[in-house]
Amino acid sequence: MKWSDLTTLIVALILGGVFCPGFAQAGQGAVVVTVSPFAQIASRLAGPGAQTHVIIKPGQSPHSYEATPGVLKRIASADLVVMAGLGLDNWTLKMALAAGKSPEDVVDCSEAIDAERLLGFDLGDHDHGSMHGDHDHGGANPHYWLDPTMMVLAARRIAARLAEKYPPEEKAAVARRLEDLERDLMALDEEIGRKLSGVKGGFVALHGAWGYFARRYGLDQVGVIEASPGKAASARKMADLANRMKKQGATAVITEPQLNPRLAQVLAAESGARVVMADPIGGVPGRDGYFEMMRFNAEAFAKALAK
Repeated sequence: MKWSDLTTLIVALILGGVFCPGFAQAGQGAVVVTVSPFAQIASRLAGPGAQTHVIIKPGQSPHSYEATPGVLKRIASADLVVMAGLGLDNWTLKMALAAGKSPEDVVDCSEAIDAERLLGFDLGDHDHGSMHGDHDHGGANPHYWLDPTMMVLAARRIAARLAEKYPPEEKAAVARRLEDLERDLMALDEEIGRKLSGVKGGFVALHGAWGYFARRYGLDQVGVIEASPGKAASARKMADLANRMKKQGATAVITEPQLNPRLAQVLAAESGARVVMADPIGGVPGRDGYFEMMRFNAEAFAKALAK
């Protein structure tokens, strides 16, 4: 979102009394997350009385998001604002500050990830596009939550910030909830690992979201059509991908519900592969929570890569 547009909206909201004292009080256990995969995680950590709200709704793109008065009200009344970081939702901090929050009210979960574990976007080589120690995280792929072991790190960061926000008697409860969540995330990781352990086929992704998932579960990502959403591949790249798929025996092209599947369908027709949809964002029935979304994706990849 453009800063000038956000400033205009904030001024209008102030004049309208949205941010006047008494509108809402922080400390009620409200958490706002930018994208859906973090909602279930934040909700479990915040506790049964907490309210969790997601900014980016199904069908919206975090790359071109435009703030609304309703979202700014949510942020203004939240105890904590959770963002993915790494360029996916960099508008979050400016929006939170404009809504009267402090930097301490915003937690960037990507800061919990060591640089050497981050990947790039345009993958297909054997190291899955490793950033090779890019310590400023510039150009890194933000879809790290698709590796449950990395979501554990994000959960720890959220829990630490919640513990700072909550009264002393609540800190032990946050720690217990984190322990339970970590156990469930690691069990999920083992479950997906078992499901995909015998999968041998390779795939091309429409969008560079699946590098962390592929690395974690030993999947062969042959290439990516769009290095970033909306950046169409050239005819030369499409031909190269089709040849690579045939040479390496790739069986599928993975689409996403948030993106136009046309190029994926063209590539599948050229290479003889199947088209299968997986969802890196979720937030819809059947894959609304993080655990449901990840199980959906494991099933999708098992189907896509079956020989």
